Amino acid sequence: MVPLHLREHYANTFYGSGDLEPECLKAYGDCCSSLEQLLSFESERAKGGSTVIMSGEGMVGLWAGLKSVIPWPFYHSEEDGSLKMDTGRKYKVLCVGNGAYGCWMKDMVKSLRYPNVEIQAIDSPWDQAVDVEKSVKAIQNWQPDLVTSMFDNCGWGV
Repeated sequence: MVPLHLREHYANTFYGSGDLEPECLKAYGDCCSSLEQLLSFESERAKGGSTVIMSGEGMVGLWAGLKSVIPWPFYHSEEDGSLKMDTGRKYKVLCVGNGAYGCWMKDMVKSLRYPNVEIQAIDSPWDQAVDVEKSVKAIQNWQPDLVTSMFDNCGWGV
């Protein structure tokens, strides 16, 4: 949530914004609470998690997805069920794509600047399909924690 002093400054200094009106903030909070119930999110809320409703272009979903699945800090479960920060293990991300947009995923992951993330990419030219054989071999040999696959959104007929 936006702190009250910033909401007041924004509303009184600029043209105002409907999304900072008390009625909108209440509706947003109610909607997030309803989503948490629907998703059975209460246990995660107790651990400090939150539900966020985002709007914008499709990239907002890509960023949210990456930030949701790549752990920070890097914890693993101990045999007793406790969580311990893993300082030596690299979280491996394999990015498979083609073209300018498809190959951009590796740049997105790099830009997160997470210290324990190792990235490999299988890039294909924009006018060719991704190399599935090469991708499968990379998955088998490198055993990544996460595989992303993004394709250039230009109409090229492959």
